Amino acid sequence: MTFLAQVDFSNVPRVPDYPATGVLQFFIGRDIYFGADFNHPEKGSFRVIWRESFVGKGNLRFGKSHDKNGMDVYSPIAGDTVARGIKLEGKRVMHEPSIDSWLFRRDLANIASSTGRGTVNALVQARFTDRPEHHHIGGHPEFTQDDWRGERRYHGVDRVLLNLWSDDHIMWGDAGQGQFLIRREDLLKRDFSRVFYRWDSG
Repeated sequence: MTFLAQVDFSNVPRVPDYPATGVLQFFIGRDIYFGADFNHPEKGSFRVIWRESFVGKGNLRFGKSHDKNGMDVYSPIAGDTVARGIKLEGKRVMHEPSIDSWLFRRDLANIASSTGRGTVNALVQARFTDRPEHHHIGGHPEFTQDDWRGERRYHGVDRVLLNLWSDDHIMWGDAGQGQFLIRREDLLKRDFSRVFYRWDSG
């Protein structure tokens, strides 16, 4: 599998419901879909490992790379980034749901009737002009295409463990994003055996 990322909760701003310490590691399968099962996000070839304490040295092994223009066709991570890694610094921001969320579609009629069509138009406009694309934990998931959680069986999948947008270091298909989500009840139990992983692109 490809090591994708890890979150050290002792070095990020405190997020309600999330751990205050410990490390969460993300691995994805090496195939043309980057380990995702698009029809069943809970069944892909990926693994999330929770380490309450993280001591000692790790052992990163480098396998055969299949490079094409600096990218490994079986990994979304750029080759030079794999070699040197990259550190992201976290900051606390408000992250509201976008119009791509199934919740917006569910509540659209109520939003329009209670606030007027102008509010709906402003929300749609903000989706394409004012909304920055940032890697994040917590908050609401982002979607380049449709929100797969619109299916009833996924309605409770509401916590973002990690959402990574395409940038100079990682490329999900055609400049999309990848996400790992979990239900709040499992997050509170620190049960990371039932995580949902999927990515989409433009």
